[in-house]
Amino acid sequence: MLHPKIHKPSDHIPLVIEIGIGEINTDVNIWSIKKDSEEEKNFITSLVQGIQNLDTSAIRSKENLENLVQQLATIFENMWSFHSKLKHIMKHSKEWWNQDCTNCLNKYHESGDLQHWKEFKSVVHTAKRKFFDGKIHEIASSNKRPWDLMNWVKKKSLPVIESILYENCLCNTLPDLWNTLHNSYNLAENRPVNTRFLNKLPQANVIEWPLFSNQEFRDMIAKCSSSSTVI
Repeated sequence: MLHPKIHKPSDHIPLVIEIGIGEINTDVNIWSIKKDSEEEKNFITSLVQGIQNLDTSAIRSKENLENLVQQLATIFENMWSFHSKLKHIMKHSKEWWNQDCTNCLNKYHESGDLQHWKEFKSVVHTAKRKFFDGKIHEIASSNKRPWDLMNWVKKKSLPVIESILYENCLCNTLPDLWNTLHNSYNLAENRPVNTRFLNKLPQANVIEWPLFSNQEFRDMIAKCSSSSTVI
């Protein structure tokens, strides 16, 4: 749409375009079974029983094989439909959220009691701890890639700088700081050290380093600067 009356001193006529955008529901609904849940155990048990009940003694032709495969597909479809639940995935969805969190939140919404809110927060804390402990165990023990944990490490803000106190004196100048550093780290220089107390410590078992492939090593150092690493 042209607006010749609002160009004012400009020699260009403004062009206004209106685009109508309606409300769009971006939520996603999927059928799923929560990992390591009772539903998953029941689903696997039902699948095993259904597969064991299949008659595989009469596979003598292509038609017999196709019928057997169709029966197997039907078993999977029926068991999935029976044990899976409809999940509403939205931008606020959390992987650690479980049924206990839902029950406690609904309980608080019904009562509005502060004690129920505290119970909900406690259940959320437990659910988060259980979820992330499982993730850490999976990364560090199952797939033997402990460096994947670094993806969770975010840049931390440095703490507020405070004055260093050494021998009841504030170190506010560079010479004072250097003197404090020198005296702190070189205090025991050239002094004999008795290491016999280490003999009383029990010997710990030798921990084997998890094996990793050459390709895994190259993948992890691919983002390193070429001036600081040599392959």
